[in-house]
Amino acid sequence: MRSPLARFLTAVAATLVLTGCTMTGPGSATTSAPATPSPSATAHPTTEPTSTDDAAPAAPEMAFAGDCAQVLTDEDLSAIAPAVWTATDLRGTDPASDLAGALSCHWDAGGAGAVSVDILPLSLVSEDALATPDIVACPETDGPDLCMAELAVGDSWLIAGAGSEDALSAVVGRVGARLIGQRPVAAPLPPGSWAVPDCSVIVDATRDGGMPDAEPGVQNDSQPHGPLWDVLAADGRAGWCAAHQPEEDGIAVTFYPGGADRGREPSGEDFEVEGADRGWITVDDAGLTTGVVDVGVNRLAFASYGYIDMQDDLLGSILSVLTERTDL
Repeated sequence: MRSPLARFLTAVAATLVLTGCTMTGPGSATTSAPATPSPSATAHPTTEPTSTDDAAPAAPEMAFAGDCAQVLTDEDLSAIAPAVWTATDLRGTDPASDLAGALSCHWDAGGAGAVSVDILPLSLVSEDALATPDIVACPETDGPDLCMAELAVGDSWLIAGAGSEDALSAVVGRVGARLIGQRPVAAPLPPGSWAVPDCSVIVDATRDGGMPDAEPGVQNDSQPHGPLWDVLAADGRAGWCAAHQPEEDGIAVTFYPGGADRGREPSGEDFEVEGADRGWITVDDAGLTTGVVDVGVNRLAFASYGYIDMQDDLLGSILSVLTERTDL
């Protein structure tokens, strides 16, 4: 009897072959015949290059021009599970995804299932990931986690999630067929972007900022995770660290080099802290403080647990360390 994984890969390969693509090896696909070039790929007579010294950095480009309705249609979703599907925006677009040209789409059908699709430029994916056979994993127990797949399709890295292997096979087959010819582009990190430091550097900064016995992590650990985050972090486009006093709460920070003015619009009241150009802050009834600060071309998001009185000192010390490590 063939394994579920083998059936999954066969279904994906068959769909891509029918649409003019062939699997060239584990985790990759290419067109099997020359395709009609898109306007952006059409060859034109070359002209003398102009000086690029003052040229603006390349803008990111998402697959499907960032339109999730082109990734999976209502008909596609109904075929996966006959239910009422709703497009959701659980995470929004974070600054790192925006700058990287990564498209994230999510749909929910209540108890009938959920589907997620992330598409990012293949150029961002590490050689180790590219050398790994198609990555397919399903949770061992019932719960909200989805079966996940990661694979290369043309110029894109596809990360798909669904409630079952059958649903996942359908998602990857349909999205993979449409991805051929799509060319997402990541913008380079602009000059002045932070170089994401090791977490130990941030923990030391919190000790200097008012938590003398700080240890890594926080009790309510909210560290970002998942395949998309892993790719962005490995490429130096995002980072996370947290620190706390023993037996107490602390502060967690997420770094977005080059992420100022990108992604979702920050919410909250205006907030000033030494070392930042501008900021936004929100305090809830339980004492959790969340906020965002922009420093030059960079963005830092933070969550402070029980340290409102020394929050400014902690952030100031962290920003000072990050500024010292600016990748000029």
